[in-house]
Amino acid sequence: MKKIYIVFLLSMFINSEEENSAQCNLYTDNVMGGKSTLKIYTDDVMGGKSNLEENSTSSSDEYIHLIGEVTTKNNGGFVRMGCQSQKELSKSAKGLKFMAKGNNEAYEIHITLSGMKLPPWSFFRKEFKVNEEWQEFFIEFNDFEKYGYSFKSFKPQNFREIAFAGYGRDFKVDLFLKDIELITDK
Repeated sequence: MKKIYIVFLLSMFINSEEENSAQCNLYTDNVMGGKSTLKIYTDDVMGGKSNLEENSTSSSDEYIHLIGEVTTKNNGGFVRMGCQSQKELSKSAKGLKFMAKGNNEAYEIHITLSGMKLPPWSFFRKEFKVNEEWQEFFIEFNDFEKYGYSFKSFKPQNFREIAFAGYGRDFKVDLFLKDIELITDK
């Protein structure tokens, strides 16, 4: 299987426009077809009170560290981190592989498709649970569940965004990510 580095993608609910870290530059250059700006997205545009920060290392053990809080106060309940796609993903993409550790919480991967969606924030999602030790995750695209409706079919060439998220309940975010790859047949 061919492995291609992949970046976190997202375009809704922009909270800040942080500069790319060394880790995110690697992903955006190798997979997304050019430089993208790392974005942090929270529920604050809806009046929510959730928050998120990204800290990355440039040491020999590069990783991205997401720190924050998800709160459902004031109709909130999500945080996400991503970069906008600069190219179409391969039709042979089958899933994601990555390393993660954190604070014994469940997180989600969200995939948003290009084109019209109802409601506009519709996405596909898959949950994964981390503990305090690095774990390797293999998540196949056919394991994702639909949230909302999209006019395009759930195929890699229609993916606009792939994001890591804290979603739907009150909890502290403390998530480390590294070695994120797109898994393909070729």
